[in-house]
Amino acid sequence: MRSLSTERSWTGSQQTAQRTNNVMRVLTVVALTLLPATLIAGILGVNMLPKYLLHPWALWVGIGLMVVIAAVVLLAMRLLRRWL
Repeated sequence: MRSLSTERSWTGSQQTAQRTNNVMRVLTVVALTLLPATLIAGILGVNMLPKYLLHPWALWVGIGLMVVIAAVVLLAMRLLRRWL
């Protein structure tokens, strides 16, 4: 009887640990995807920019760079670590 109770407790603990691992995996994917975009947006949002970043195309280059970096990060996670 005691062994069965201990085993059920251990199984519940393992399920909780697995759910926590899954949540951490999702948070890691979101952070690694969005943090580079946040850095680029922060740099482009600064009022004191060099003249070449004041052109109209700088916004589109920045957005394109954000998309490319996010795609590369997601692809790397998918291929190298099999996270997704």
